Amino acid sequence: MLHRADRLVVVMLFALGILLSGMPGSRLVSPAQANDDPLRFDEIDTRARANGLRAQIIAQRIAAAAAERDRALQWSNPVLAYDREESGDFREWQFRLHKRFEAPFAQSRLRDGWDGRVRAAELRGSQEAALFLTELRAGYVRLRLLESHSDRLAELAELVDLATEVAGSRHAEGVLSGVDRQLIQLAAYSIDADSRRVLQEQRRQASSWRAEMGLPADVAVELVTHVSFLPFELADAADYAAVLSQRPSTLAQTTLGKALGSQAAAARPGLVPGIDVFGGFKRFETGLDGVVAGVALDLPFFGRRAGSARQLEAEKLIVESQLAIDLARTREEITALVGAIRAAQPSLAEFAASLDRRPSLTGTLLSAYREGSLDLSTLVNAIQLESAALEDHHEELVAYYLNIFRLEAITGLTIVHFAP
Repeated sequence: MLHRADRLVVVMLFALGILLSGMPGSRLVSPAQANDDPLRFDEIDTRARANGLRAQIIAQRIAAAAAERDRALQWSNPVLAYDREESGDFREWQFRLHKRFEAPFAQSRLRDGWDGRVRAAELRGSQEAALFLTELRAGYVRLRLLESHSDRLAELAELVDLATEVAGSRHAEGVLSGVDRQLIQLAAYSIDADSRRVLQEQRRQASSWRAEMGLPADVAVELVTHVSFLPFELADAADYAAVLSQRPSTLAQTTLGKALGSQAAAARPGLVPGIDVFGGFKRFETGLDGVVAGVALDLPFFGRRAGSARQLEAEKLIVESQLAIDLARTREEITALVGAIRAAQPSLAEFAASLDRRPSLTGTLLSAYREGSLDLSTLVNAIQLESAALEDHHEELVAYYLNIFRLEAITGLTIVHFAP
């Protein structure tokens, strides 16, 4: 067995790592908060739409667009006028009610235009929701993988502990050599540092993710869906690009372009740009009563409305050009996403298979070290290499799923199905 001083040094270095890495990573709250709330992956959309602040912002934007439409289509208030005239012995007074009608023969086009604007806002909201849900799904995956990473680091810390025991048993005097002691200390410190870093990242990611989800601060949310590598059969990029014409953002821009066209048509000067109708009651000093009625027509001499029509036409062309750019950019993005997902699958599948294999490589090496066919330096290097490779694997797996979720958001298709 090891000398007491040697064991104290080693134990102090990795004890904290074991403690931290062994903490449950799926519970996104402090232990003092007792109410558990299990959350499956397939419940993210419903919960985020119901409680998430960004979902509320999207709804408020749509409401604001609808309110702007109602304001623009609202009739102007009638005007009640009174006037009195005196000239010598002659006096008269009258009440008149005025009402103005802007573009009376273009109201249907104007209404179509504003209805189209509101519909475009709704479609943009759907696309924005799809994109922010992509981030939340990726966040769920990242948190679950951080938990898996933490658990594996705890196992590696136990391997360091076992290596310490074996190293001591291989020395008859019970005292580690200076080199062996340093190797053990370095391995323990490395695993301990990795454990602290993973725990800090878990807390940082969890706090941000909870805020985006709109989860109550006093409820312990437990992520229960297991996340690991899953291969997916992808269609060709051209097949995904073929559905772009039906995605919400494309429909939003198309609808907005049509709406601007309707508003431009409504804004063009017509034979009667506006009408002012008035009528009222009139009384003369002599006791005679009368009725006043009239109509005033705008004469389109100066074409004030033509500028508004040209502006709306220009905005329509901008929207159409932007749509063409967005579609071209999105087709390229789809090609890149499909390529990245396919390229990542072989290495992810191979590493995932090695993780599921029992015993692990480090466990096999530990057996070899115990039998004396392997030196301590090789074993320690293997432990540190597995820790680094595990981090790289989880980062690549997060990027893999983020690319898939992004492809889902762009196309509106569902690719990922995790078991509950």
